[in-house]
Amino acid sequence: MVGLGNPGLEYAQTRHNVGFMVLDRLAEKLGVRFSKKGNAEIAEARVGTEKVILLKPLTYMNLSGQAVVPVMRFYKLRPEDLLVVQDDLDMPFRMMKFRHGGNSGGQRGIKHIAQLLGTDEFTRLKVGIDRPPPKYDVPAWVLSKFKPEEQPDLVQLVDLGVQAATSWAEHGLDVAQQKFNGTDLRPKPQKKPKEVLPIPMRVKMCGMTRVEDAVLAEKLGVDAIGLIFASFSKRYVTPEQARKISLSLSVLPSRVGVFVDAPLDELLKTADTARLTAIQLHGNESPEYASRVAEFYPVIRAFKVKDDTLDLSEWQDFTVLLDGSEPGSGQAFDWSLLPRLKPPKRWWLAGGLGPQNVKAALEAVKGHLPVGVDAVTHLESAPGIKDPARMRAFMQNVRSSG
Repeated sequence: MVGLGNPGLEYAQTRHNVGFMVLDRLAEKLGVRFSKKGNAEIAEARVGTEKVILLKPLTYMNLSGQAVVPVMRFYKLRPEDLLVVQDDLDMPFRMMKFRHGGNSGGQRGIKHIAQLLGTDEFTRLKVGIDRPPPKYDVPAWVLSKFKPEEQPDLVQLVDLGVQAATSWAEHGLDVAQQKFNGTDLRPKPQKKPKEVLPIPMRVKMCGMTRVEDAVLAEKLGVDAIGLIFASFSKRYVTPEQARKISLSLSVLPSRVGVFVDAPLDELLKTADTARLTAIQLHGNESPEYASRVAEFYPVIRAFKVKDDTLDLSEWQDFTVLLDGSEPGSGQAFDWSLLPRLKPPKRWWLAGGLGPQNVKAALEAVKGHLPVGVDAVTHLESAPGIKDPARMRAFMQNVRSSG
């Protein structure tokens, strides 16, 4: 079973990554964990009496076949043994169906798998993501996240995708098609408004210590929560506390663990216990160390910004986060330094952000827009205790920013 998508936190929860979402939820239901092997994340499990291989390519969408075909050859699998969960532009959101064989329909991951496999005679579970609104660029649309009002149905659709894939493995294609090809969660009757939507700014709320705060963050549409494992922090959580918070959420928000100069084995053990999906490094970690962590999880490397002498030249292939000179203090750095800092293409803005200044911050850095914003102190009533009104105001101000 293959789920198509793009690796990296900046692509998580986007329309193009719905295949990853189904595979992640399936692995959770089956009680298995992915591990990196070559250019894929792989897990082995059992569905009934059937052994199944779960695979998420790390090659990016257009080269998915480079991850899929070698694994099929290793396990001596035939094309008819393959199920690929994919997004489908030509199918309305909230619909899903199986299809065996036929052309790719423009889905480049499917096309590349068929090219390297030498045949298109394999099964796809197609999950509809809608065509973009008028004047909306298709690549931007597939790399945009689902709208807040779509997310409850997305969670249900992902769960149905898990059931459909399980049925295919256990009972075969005919039975699975009869049961799931009628899937249509669209409300009736309702006309979808035609609108041109901006690609939404990603939002991470860090320093989570309570289940209720994380649950509210998900309801507000937050893309990621941050869990801090540095024992000196006022917002420190144990791996067991973090696990409770992670398990209180659906598959949608990323769980980002914040570490400071932690030994690799300790970091990986904590990440597994806490059910993390990404790692943020906030100490003096080297690019070599970050690369080792990236073999297991997407990595964000955080930096304290004091002046324009910060050298990011070694980090251009990573995602970085630019923070204030004293993280957790609520103090912003001088945003006018940004052009001289030359951050990589994928970077997050942090440091003293809150509902009172996030609009001004995004306006100040509009020439070098980040992929997302990260807030902590100004969302709290006390260290580690989030204030619901401030959380709501922050999300409203981010969404209303141009």
